[in-house]
Amino acid sequence: MATPNKAPKSHRPHLHLQERAWPFDPTKYTGHIPTIDGQRKQLVSIIDEHGFNWRVWAVAATGFFTDSYNLFASNIILPCLAFVYWGSEHEANIEITINALTLAGSTVGMVIFGYLADKYGRQQLYGVELMIVIFSTIGLAQSSVGWMNHSQDKSSMQAHSWIMVWRFVMGIGIGRTLLTF
Repeated sequence: MATPNKAPKSHRPHLHLQERAWPFDPTKYTGHIPTIDGQRKQLVSIIDEHGFNWRVWAVAATGFFTDSYNLFASNIILPCLAFVYWGSEHEANIEITINALTLAGSTVGMVIFGYLADKYGRQQLYGVELMIVIFSTIGLAQSSVGWMNHSQDKSSMQAHSWIMVWRFVMGIGIGRTLLTF
């Protein structure tokens, strides 16, 4: 026997994936209930029926942890890299530029993936973001000065230039993740 404000389980409305996107119109599910208290109870019962999704929580928490690590660990690592790779060459400017490019990449990622997420959905783009972060992390780990000519004290590449490129690309991936929080 059903309670007065609670429809039988077979007649309860179910939220489909397309209906979960904003804007959510609760009157679609509670418009037939005359009292506000009854409408609130109906919405709470719909939420309770779906339960807590631990897998979604774990993915979101892991993504937040890795993005926070990627954004803030550079402040500890960059002085070490400056000592090894670029020494006294305007090291403060290089460190600021690397951090600024990471944040600029995050902004670009938010704009681009914000548009794409509205068009295609956030879940479909999660794998793309993950691949960007993985690819940029591998690229960042392989940043080097290239071939070094010790007699002329010159190298074929500059490590800080590659770090700047890969941190910008990583920032694009991080910007996608920041959309979901």
